[in-house]
Amino acid sequence: MLFADFVIRKPTKEMLIDARRNARLSPESAADLCGVHRTTYTRMENGSSRVNVACFRLIMTAAGWLPEPFRGWSIGQGKLWTPEDVSFEPGEIRAIPYLYAIIADYERELGIPNTKPPIAPNVVPIRRRK
Repeated sequence: MLFADFVIRKPTKEMLIDARRNARLSPESAADLCGVHRTTYTRMENGSSRVNVACFRLIMTAAGWLPEPFRGWSIGQGKLWTPEDVSFEPGEIRAIPYLYAIIADYERELGIPNTKPPIAPNVVPIRRRK
C-alpha cells in the first residue's frame, strides 16, 4: 500500500481490506474504530456500499500511515508523539486555538502589532472584565 493511498478520494473495498489487515484489526474492531455498525462496515468491505473515506483514513492511521507533514510522528498510549519524543494529549491539542487567542489578547493589551493571521476564523480573543 502506498502513502498516496491515504489521500485518495475514492478508496476501493480492496484498499479498505488491505488497510484493515495492515492495522491488524478484525472487521468488528474496524467497525468500532469507525463508529459504524458491523453490518455497515461489512457492506463497505464486500462492495455493496461505498467505502467511507473518513473510515478508510482512520484505519490507515491505525495501521501507522500518517499524512506527509506528520512523517516521524506517531500515535500511542492515547497521545500524539513528535519525532523528538514529545507527547501531546487530545485536550492539549484542542486548547491550541484558545491559547493563540489569549496570546493575541495580551499582545493587543501591550500594543504589540499582530502580524500573524488568526489560527482559526471561528476563534475570537477572550474579553476580560475590567
